[in-house]
Amino acid sequence: MTATHGTARTIAIAAGIGAASGLLSFLVPEALDQAGVDDQGRVAEWLVRLSPGIVYGAVIGLYLKSVGMTTLSRAAAFVPLDTASWFAAYWFAIDGAETLGLPLKELWQLGIVSGLIGASIVALSALLLFPFFRRWKLAVTTILAGGAVGVLLSFGVIGSGLIVLFTIWQGAVAACFGWGVAQARENL
Repeated sequence: MTATHGTARTIAIAAGIGAASGLLSFLVPEALDQAGVDDQGRVAEWLVRLSPGIVYGAVIGLYLKSVGMTTLSRAAAFVPLDTASWFAAYWFAIDGAETLGLPLKELWQLGIVSGLIGASIVALSALLLFPFFRRWKLAVTTILAGGAVGVLLSFGVIGSGLIVLFTIWQGAVAACFGWGVAQARENL
């Protein structure tokens, strides 16, 4: 197997894992909301709102652990950092639309900036936690991918449209992690 074939395969696997995480990130909040655990039959609203970040952080952390790129403790540390990424990107978009007085679906620019914010926090977190990720091209590519795909926010702000945003954004950013994994393996 050539390095190019191995790299493409690793990136594709990571992208697939990211897309699957996106699907889970869409389904888990609804499942949590329907599970009902408090006296009013609801999961705490904060858990429902943060679950996309928790899911993606856990999936990527476990992926990196499974391919030998990190320890379980660093994978676990990635979860709250990724959750902060989701929180910052989500609320930037929501608050921005509210401030501008326009529906979020009309503000594709907010999607790009939100994608950049989320991917920047993900990349910074990865730079701090994962030695294999400490390549400037990888970090910049991750940030740009997040911003580029963030434009999908304008298509996915209502109901099932979020599945498009989650699967593609998480898949694209995960592909960047896959690229980093492939590069680290080639340098062994």
